Amino acid sequence: MAEEKSGFLLYADQRNIFDKLPNEIAGKLIKLIFSYVNDENPVIDEILLDIAFEPIKLQLKRDLKRWEGKKGSRSEAGKKGAEARWQNMANDGKRISSMAKMAVTDTVNVTAINKQKVVEFLRGAAPISIPQAQIEQQADLLMKQYQGKKIGNLKALCNKWMHNFQETPTMPAIEPNYWEKMRNAL
Repeated sequence: MAEEKSGFLLYADQRNIFDKLPNEIAGKLIKLIFSYVNDENPVIDEILLDIAFEPIKLQLKRDLKRWEGKKGSRSEAGKKGAEARWQNMANDGKRISSMAKMAVTDTVNVTAINKQKVVEFLRGAAPISIPQAQIEQQADLLMKQYQGKKIGNLKALCNKWMHNFQETPTMPAIEPNYWEKMRNAL
């Protein structure tokens, strides 16, 4: 049987096999079934036990093939569902558009940063409802806050900045020492 499969089915109509066997052979049969499904390759030395086990073994094999087919189709469906969720997240304007746009981890100095790049990262992290003027205002604030300081990951910083931004026409509400904590986190 399959290693990652932790269960198997015995069917109610197979009870007739057990009922017709003496208790000693029925006990050996159930032990044989467990040995078989746990890939212990049991050896059958009694003809009656072999005859009783054969239809059960064939049913277990059919069930295993059916399970492997379902496992494969469910795996494919899961992959398609995950891809669809990633695409939905990428297309809603609140998140980055693809995994390929993940942040670069170079250390940069804010004085050398192009404002256009900061605006681009902030736009990628911001909800669609935030107007471009506010994005540019936030870019100016971010650049002013980090002027002359080294940061590890500009895109991550922009994502955190927009995450803490409240949709108001004024400056975002920020907890005390937030920027110090963010700097230390990077």
